[in-house]
Amino acid sequence: MDKLLTSNWFVKIISFLLALMLYTIVAMPDASTSGGDGLLNPEGDSYPISDMKLQVLFDEEEVVVSELPETVDVIVEGRTDGVMISRMTNKEVYVDLRNLTPGQHLVTVKHRDFPENVDVTIDPARVSVTIEEKKSNTYQAGINLLKADALPEGYIAENPIVTPESVTVTGGASKLEQVAFVRGYVDVSNAKEAVNARVTLNVYDGNMDEIQGLTIEPAIVDVKVPISNPSKEVPIELEQEGELPEGTSISSISVEPEDVTVFGPSESLQKLEVLNGASIDLSKITKNTTLELDVPVPDGMTKVEPEKVKVNVTVSDE
Repeated sequence: MDKLLTSNWFVKIISFLLALMLYTIVAMPDASTSGGDGLLNPEGDSYPISDMKLQVLFDEEEVVVSELPETVDVIVEGRTDGVMISRMTNKEVYVDLRNLTPGQHLVTVKHRDFPENVDVTIDPARVSVTIEEKKSNTYQAGINLLKADALPEGYIAENPIVTPESVTVTGGASKLEQVAFVRGYVDVSNAKEAVNARVTLNVYDGNMDEIQGLTIEPAIVDVKVPISNPSKEVPIELEQEGELPEGTSISSISVEPEDVTVFGPSESLQKLEVLNGASIDLSKITKNTTLELDVPVPDGMTKVEPEKVKVNVTVSDE
């Protein structure tokens, strides 16, 4: 037995028998639909192929093509053995555009690598195609921030830093004319520090509808969105209400701390020089007193730190 297993002829015979069995199993459905004439029906058989990928031959460096269907339907007809071979072999349907000039053309769909003894019917047999000269333009890579209103209180997102700043868009001239924006999106919700992201870019027309069929180089850019919490230290200017009781006067008033930190938009902070609105009622002061005052938040600002200050009032006889 060991000698048989090591014999080349024995292995070849076993391989042939296995191949014949496999062929018989695969061919059984064809036999039942060919009138019972056996596995190899000389009267013919058919094999439909739905949505077969349409290959396109063209100069990808010089032109772009559009309007072609991605797939076609194919019917293979002929002797059962030829149809069976076509099931098991690699085959192709294609259009050859390599010798065509830019413009719109009606071209015939061809096939290859099918057995010679079968008929191949392709639907559609002819397809329309638009060929355009390939062109390129350079555009600024823009970044839109998502959920900026969901940043923590007082935090703002500054202008994104994009690397590289510009990208090259390539495609047919008619589509390039529609390009208005190259955009990517970064979510900054809940961020308290700079957001770093790798962002995929897309091409849009003036209505912000995405344009398909164009290539972007590079299609992915690095984006850094600085997140800041603008603030400014300003002194507190106390307001005084009422009058001191008769016979007393104020020797000194001090505030701890003297300056507070105000948080808010940078433009508003630039105009802020002093914080007003904190007041003491002199009519209630009869002796040396320490008061705790709430620090008001100026209009347009988000918060102040600290929220309370101590006011030390020293009085003396008038």
